[in-house]
Amino acid sequence: MANYRLDIARFIDLESEANNNLKAVVSIQYPIYYIHTEIVDTKPHILYGLDKVVLNSSKIYRSFNDDDIAKLLSLPSSVISSRKSYMHKNEYIDKDDVLTNLGLNYINIEEEKMEHHVSQDFIIDGISLKPLPKELYGIKYKEEYIFESDYNHFTNKNGETVSNRPFSPDLTHQPIQRQIIEKNLLDVQINERGDYNIPLGLKTLSSLTYSVCTLPVFIGLFENNGVLKRKLINGFDSLGKDDHLTVFLPNLEKRIKNLELRLDERNSRDGSTQYNFESNWREIDLIRDEDRLFLFSKEDLKGFFCKQYQIEDLELTDVNRESNSIGLKVTKEVFQKTKLKKKLLENIKRGTDYFLKNKITSGVWIIFFDFIADDDFIKDAVELSILVDDLTSKRFPEEKILLKIMAYNNHRHILVALEEYRLLEEIDISNHMLNLKNE
Repeated sequence: MANYRLDIARFIDLESEANNNLKAVVSIQYPIYYIHTEIVDTKPHILYGLDKVVLNSSKIYRSFNDDDIAKLLSLPSSVISSRKSYMHKNEYIDKDDVLTNLGLNYINIEEEKMEHHVSQDFIIDGISLKPLPKELYGIKYKEEYIFESDYNHFTNKNGETVSNRPFSPDLTHQPIQRQIIEKNLLDVQINERGDYNIPLGLKTLSSLTYSVCTLPVFIGLFENNGVLKRKLINGFDSLGKDDHLTVFLPNLEKRIKNLELRLDERNSRDGSTQYNFESNWREIDLIRDEDRLFLFSKEDLKGFFCKQYQIEDLELTDVNRESNSIGLKVTKEVFQKTKLKKKLLENIKRGTDYFLKNKITSGVWIIFFDFIADDDFIKDAVELSILVDDLTSKRFPEEKILLKIMAYNNHRHILVALEEYRLLEEIDISNHMLNLKNE
């Protein structure tokens, strides 16, 4: 499961400043290779200076004694032992710990001409086989890579242990080609190599192994003054900044311009109907229709809204379905049929609601619905609900406040729906018990 860090509320506010109205977010698993290599590097490594001192110090003694050299240099003997192993590996000292000609060259020749073997990992784009930016080596991304060998284990409601394999690339990995990867690494300019976590002195790859993995990438579906937009969103940044992910765009932009959503209806084992929003990603290259975001019928939406908001039944006229906007028109009749009256009023006040599947790494992550007050009763209910919210900090409502509430013809019906029983009690006291007291 991906640990998305996107603050959806803040992101929506930021996008609205550019008139981008977020309609949905789709997650895809982008193909990545995690490359493990031995490279030939021509730049001195960070411990080169220490190695020179260690080798020169060893000349003082008859043998390469770790403890003696460590005392001389005031270093832990473990450090000396580690550097000694490195020198054995690169044949700078022989099996008898004697400095070789190669070792003499190591400490005497110009540093820029040195060659040494080091281990180095690279993160490679699974389609272009090009190196990815250094930011993707950071922990907030590396923790989210989904490897081919990964499995999630959990216990279901029946107490059974279930295994789930999250690895599911939405694009096909290109076959590993060592020569192309090496060329792509070496083609990066020296002054830009640090931006891709490539050693400045990289000369060649001695060996290469790899792991196949993916990174979840968000695609946002927006409407801007009637114009549809689709763009990458960084799900691992609180504000969705995609600066590090634009490297993926060349391999995605032709596909995402045809991205649209479907609504799948299935019967579960217990006989109930399950609804699931899906994207057309699997057949996206075949899409040639008009530009739209949603491809499902009012009848499909009717079933979903009835189940989602526990509404006994809906008329098709209550369902708002356009090519780029979906939602529910709430009337008094709809309000009376739902078991979630308070939730519906909250949605109308906001003008929207959403369906979120936070645990997915591929598919529709979130989709938004418009909620519209479609008659005077619902408009009054929303106004009264807002008025009640303004009173929550007061223990006893003032007489003028009660009069404002009672000015609404349907105030009792609405207050019951809002479960504001204390306010109903205050109104009854004001209307009846106070009058009896005055008599």
